[in-house]
Amino acid sequence: HYDVFFTTFVLHRDPSLGNFMMRQNEGGVPTGVLNDWDLALDEKDPSPQAVLERTGTVPFMALDFLQKLGYGSVFRHLFRHDLEA
Repeated sequence: HYDVFFTTFVLHRDPSLGNFMMRQNEGGVPTGVLNDWDLALDEKDPSPQAVLERTGTVPFMALDFLQKLGYGSVFRHLFRHDLEA
């Protein structure tokens, strides 16, 4: 997640246990895989709607989305929200 964001500036926006997998690479070393990128956001996208849309799996949403805003509200999704989730 860190590598993807800081090399491409793409936020996943729905990190949950169901979106993580483990596999072994060619050397037999366990490697984490983050899948299900359909809600991902390109931070370079100038569209304000893309940045402000609230998405994700409720049990894994950051507290900013759950405490401060009602359902249907908009809030800028940040890298730290994915980490908190």
